[in-house]
Amino acid sequence: MRGEVAQPNAAASGDGRVGDTLLTNGLVAPLLTGGPGGVERVLVINACATRYLDLDLGGRTVRVRGRDGGAFEPAVETRRVLVVPGGRVDLEMEVPAEPVDLVARAYALHGGGMGGMGGMGGMGGMGATPADATVLTLGPGGASRPVAPRTSRPRRDLRDAPVVRRRIIRMTGGMSSMAAMTFDFDGRPFDADRVDQDVSLGTVEEWVLENASPMHHPFHLHTWPMQVMDATPGVVDVRDVVDVPAGATVTVRIAFDRFAGVTVYHCHILDHEDLGMMGVVEAG
Repeated sequence: MRGEVAQPNAAASGDGRVGDTLLTNGLVAPLLTGGPGGVERVLVINACATRYLDLDLGGRTVRVRGRDGGAFEPAVETRRVLVVPGGRVDLEMEVPAEPVDLVARAYALHGGGMGGMGGMGGMGGMGATPADATVLTLGPGGASRPVAPRTSRPRRDLRDAPVVRRRIIRMTGGMSSMAAMTFDFDGRPFDADRVDQDVSLGTVEEWVLENASPMHHPFHLHTWPMQVMDATPGVVDVRDVVDVPAGATVTVRIAFDRFAGVTVYHCHILDHEDLGMMGVVEAG
């Protein structure tokens, strides 16, 4: 019925609702112009509830200045950039002589993914897959503008930091019956009155994120950034949201260096979070 949001069934919630329209700043495929041969800085925030943005500028190289709250020094060049729900990426793109679409390629959430630079790019396997969607069109028009300087500083490198504890966080779930989907951590659905991880303020921990479910999960930890330990050598890859493909394991290190108190970690596919894939962490 017009004016009402359709309620999903169990399968739709489990797969994640992608939708058939992608909006960029409230518009469908807006035009971004700049001086031909100049460089435009584009900040992409994936505010979608489920859709992964596998960004492709017509096969052209883009420079990644940083992810989430961290900067890359120097910037990293790549042809594909994967931005998961809740993730952010800071890009530099050269303005072509003719308009070119920045496209979010269809990305499957079921099965394993592959790509370079610890998830900098990627392709999916089988499952609920949206069609390609144009994020924006980049084309010539007007004068070149100077690229804004980097304001984010490189994060502290935790690879040589002493680790006080190593934890395994296991992502589980799937179809529990013909009518229900369940997703959780370590076999336990979310309980706001239960502390799942009790950490000591001022320490560094290593968390091994294991995905035992049949689809990708973007893992988000509130308050404290995570450093991906299997990133490209020499790159300090610090993220707020880390993609963990089905059947895969990703290791991160976390500096619990401030902000005592209680917060949460969860899957950033919002239907999965609502189905119970969230936990409580307390630092003190």
